[in-house]
Amino acid sequence: MSTNRNIKLTAKKEKFCQEYLIDLNATQAAIRAGYSKKTARSQGQRLLTNVDIQDQISNLQKEARKSADITREEVLSTLAAIMRAKLPDYFTDGKKMDLEKLTDEQKLALESIRVTKSSFSVKLTSKISAIERINRMLGYDLPEDLNVNINKLSDDDLDNLLMKIAARNG
Repeated sequence: MSTNRNIKLTAKKEKFCQEYLIDLNATQAAIRAGYSKKTARSQGQRLLTNVDIQDQISNLQKEARKSADITREEVLSTLAAIMRAKLPDYFTDGKKMDLEKLTDEQKLALESIRVTKSSFSVKLTSKISAIERINRMLGYDLPEDLNVNINKLSDDDLDNLLMKIAARNG
């Protein structure tokens, strides 16, 4: 994507770009930007294929990263701490661990702590969400390339392969 050129967008398209970054939902961004609710889904998807829109979204993301001063490495490090957290690490001999002795990584993984006179409970941030996000960031969720020379397959093998592909794609 070219980011060095001046991007001229209509006010509505510019609003779409800004709204899209709120929740990465093209349909809702289109509605908030003033597109018809009836056509918002198709408009949102169409807008996302526009090179100027893609460039502007990329530019807005870069500006947001710069102003937030958060690096990809920080995000991955935090997500990794959440993914690696183990509930027993927050207790010593069945009793709550001194909260002052928690490591920074252990603190990152905490979603909540509840302390009453008679009990202590810890809730860790969702590992599944952290793992899913790590997979997306590192590209682990992308399909592996599958190179098959279908000319060398028997008709039965080809039929089986096509049925498996159809089953995966719902």
